Amino acid sequence: MIDPRKLVYSHLPLDKKWQLLDHPFSHSDWEKQLCVSPEFLSWGINVTAPKEDSVRAANQIVVKFNGPVGMALLARLKIRGGKECDPRSCLCHTDASGYVVEAVFGRTGGYILSVFGSLPSTGSTLAHLFELNIHSRANERLRVFPRTYPSVCEYGVSIQLPKEGRLSPTSCQQFLVTSTVLSEVFVVSGRARTNLSKTGQVFSGTVCLLPGAVQLCGNVGGEQATVLAEYECGR
Repeated sequence: MIDPRKLVYSHLPLDKKWQLLDHPFSHSDWEKQLCVSPEFLSWGINVTAPKEDSVRAANQIVVKFNGPVGMALLARLKIRGGKECDPRSCLCHTDASGYVVEAVFGRTGGYILSVFGSLPSTGSTLAHLFELNIHSRANERLRVFPRTYPSVCEYGVSIQLPKEGRLSPTSCQQFLVTSTVLSEVFVVSGRARTNLSKTGQVFSGTVCLLPGAVQLCGNVGGEQATVLAEYECGR
């Protein structure tokens, strides 16, 4: 039998008892559900916050959800009825509760946040998972996240510091990253590589940066390193 928690995304029995749920949906609540894909349902993904498909936010929104371990994720934000926003408007990573997508907004208006993912068994092709309609009341200067890659979630990475995508070369920068999988995390600035110290699942260290691109990288057990995130270091 199909899991009733999955079936309710596409079917709503008029008689609530046939929803077979501990907390049945009203028709109005059912209409507010997220727009999800077949992969969302078959992979057993569960969005814990926000629950509705249309939300209001100020300058930023945080979306949290659970799903299979090792998912590679990518998120994209676009202006409703308009162009796609800077990819650095979104940050995909993990925390103790599961997967996290953060998005920032540059101006007041409507946005659509789309989340894509893949499993190790499905290869590198990303499938559309779900989308969220957002009305922002942004009133601050737009900041950007580092440009992240799907490997961040695949390797259970949480980027704690820095979350600002534009860094200053005038002082040394503190890095703090956690990962349930990686054996090594390091920062590349110019031609210099700086390894972060590891304590359990926490990688940390202070790195003096050079102007230009800065890469946060990691590897598992001596395998070829992969780029997790990229920053801009101003001149």
